[in-house]
Amino acid sequence: MKSQFPFVMRAPELTSTASYNSCFAEGIHMRSLIRTIHDTHISATSSMAGVAAAAALMLFGCVAEGTSDSDASPAEVSGCQGSTLYELPSYDQPGPWPVGVRTLSVQGLTVEVFYPGKRGSEAGKQRVSYDLRAWLPAAERDKIPDEAAPSQQCDCHRDLELDDIRGPYPVVFFIHGTAAFRTQSLAQLTHWASRGFIVVSADHPNIFLGDALQLKLGANQAGDVRTIAAALRAAQDGFDFLNGRADLSQMAATGHSAGGSACKSLGDIDGMRVLMPMAAGGVDPAKPVDSTLVLLGDADITVAPDNTIEGYETSVGNKRLVALAGAGHLVFSQLCEIAGDAGDLYSLALQWDITIPPGTGPLFKQLATDGCLPGQFKGVAATPIINRVTSAVLEETLRCQALEPDPLAGIAESDPNVSRYERDAPNPAGED
Repeated sequence: MKSQFPFVMRAPELTSTASYNSCFAEGIHMRSLIRTIHDTHISATSSMAGVAAAAALMLFGCVAEGTSDSDASPAEVSGCQGSTLYELPSYDQPGPWPVGVRTLSVQGLTVEVFYPGKRGSEAGKQRVSYDLRAWLPAAERDKIPDEAAPSQQCDCHRDLELDDIRGPYPVVFFIHGTAAFRTQSLAQLTHWASRGFIVVSADHPNIFLGDALQLKLGANQAGDVRTIAAALRAAQDGFDFLNGRADLSQMAATGHSAGGSACKSLGDIDGMRVLMPMAAGGVDPAKPVDSTLVLLGDADITVAPDNTIEGYETSVGNKRLVALAGAGHLVFSQLCEIAGDAGDLYSLALQWDITIPPGTGPLFKQLATDGCLPGQFKGVAATPIINRVTSAVLEETLRCQALEPDPLAGIAESDPNVSRYERDAPNPAGED
């Protein structure tokens, strides 16, 4: 099983604004705690107890009802074609927009849309929670009782008012992997939306978790994205709520594993400028884009790192390769963490007697455990570096702003969690 979810296992919520403000004294935002955990992880003098303490603070002390932290508006900057955007903090930090989310039905596809909300509109609203059981086959859902249900706590709020004063906003399409679903990379999806992107992620039939567990296979994920992009362009199937604030000339596609393989052929969509396959190889050299980021975990046993590197080498144009040290296939997800004490989704399935098709146990076990082993770089510790490198590449191209020639220069030397960084830019910005 393969998927991605930032996790909270029924964490108690704070019930008052006063409690919330106390928890976030000195202006600490919940998402910024992720950076604290990351810094603790890479410190040579830190212990795992420090990581656990930081995680406990985030999960159990700071899951609160929505409260605005948006009193002071950030500075505005100009984006593409005269668009108005907020100035952003460093790439690994959440942006200034609260994240709204809507669920649409697009030509039979269930689609989640994360978007920049109006600052302050999140006040008093509860954060969205996703229940993993919704993606299981119907006959399997009741096997896991409510009190044990694995859930994702999203740093987002349903149906927030869109910030239509700023924008238009660039668009990012995310494509999940085998036996996964639309919120598998929630930590990244909400991060990008908080930094001024409209992020679109669908459940893909014949490959998502419920179908995979019934061996209903044969997806056309790239075709699904083309269908969704057409509906977005036509403002149909619920996309009219964006009210013209999606910049369809500034788009990116990314995906994990099978989803990364699907995104490699999308360079010919009008307005597609960035592709970012994760643990999936390179992109189609016959359909080049302005910028490509190839991501891998150097301990991946599902998609061999050498194969991904070969895919990078055959990609063309402005391209980057980032390898994460000691990371397995699922580093680009939070699948390991959603299982809680079980440690991975395969063990969770065994615990609750979820039916795995006969003869497929070894395959599902590998997909669900590759990257979840003790000591591997994963989960909350990995989120900041993934957010950093993806945001840098997205913003370099899709915000049309003057940035340093390479915002990731020296990253392999400065961050021990990056084992390899390469860039091949025929005409890097700012260089002769």
